[in-house]
Parts: sequence; structure tokens; C-alpha cells
Amino acid sequence: LLATARKGRCNVMPMSWHLMMEFEPPLVGCILSNRNYSFEALRATRECTINIPAAKLLDKVRASTEPLLEA
Repeated sequence: LLATARKGRCNVMPMSWHLMMEFEPPLVGCILSNRNYSFEALRATRECTINIPAAKLLDKVRASTEPLLEA
């Protein structure tokens, strides 16, 4: 999950493509479309968090993304 915030608006986006690019220092790469709010917020603030939920949160994460998949 990629989390961003801008002008008081928080946003969490499920991310489907990411990879470990370097181990020392740790460096993670990811791909974002330039057609969504997450990209706009990240570009403007240059800040985000990449979050890996625990397995016990799987049902909650899935439930929060289902409306996106149905659209």
C-alpha cells in the first residue's frame, strides 16, 4: 500500500508493481500512473510511505480495495 497526503487529504493506494532495487542502503522502486491523485500528491510533496500490512489484515485490505476493482 502506498500512502500519501496533500493539503489535509490522506490517500492510501494498493500498489501492484514494486521491487527491491538495493539492499544497502535499502531502496525500493515502484510504478505509479500519472493519472491519479496518489501520483499528484507524491509529485507535489515528494513524500510517501510504503506499507506492508500483516497477514491478519488481509480481509480488511481486500474489502477496502474491492470498490476500486468493481469500478
